[in-house]
Amino acid sequence: MTLPRLVNAASLPPELQQDWARFLGDLEAHEKQHLLNAWTRRGDVLAAIRGATCDTANDAAKKVLREIDEADDAFDRRTDHGRKPDAAL
Repeated sequence: MTLPRLVNAASLPPELQQDWARFLGDLEAHEKQHLLNAWTRRGDVLAAIRGATCDTANDAAKKVLREIDEADDAFDRRTDHGRKPDAAL
């Protein structure tokens, strides 16, 4: 995960430094939920591939990946892309 970096943060007034630190912490926590969702579902992708034939494995994996994307989208809607307090996926 790549997060934004504030250049010359030390030159900002303390209040802005605190705001930035809070924003970055909230953003990191939100994005970690997306990572956790994908990590938790990795076995489902593998199971879909293993349960498919050579001809259907790609579509089977893509179906699970779409489900992961849909869960991420729902999470973003619930949290207004991290603006509201995070809830578990």
